Amino acid sequence: MEVDLTKSASCSDNPVTRILNLLNEGIKEFIVIVRKDTVPFDFARLVAMKKGYEVEKLEEAEIIVKLRFKKK
Repeated sequence: MEVDLTKSASCSDNPVTRILNLLNEGIKEFIVIVRKDTVPFDFARLVAMKKGYEVEKLEEAEIIVKLRFKKK
């Protein structure tokens, strides 16, 4: 599953909230595309570790990063 979170339409569509929802659903593996200034890698890694996931950078551009979350 791949989710592009670079264009959030409202507060309820916040990228951090969406990632937390995916983590809470217990999906085994998913990929998100986010803006680095909205979801810094260290923050994503910290949140993922608390939920039993590992995070890996797949691609990185100027302001966009593609992250893979994988259940340990």
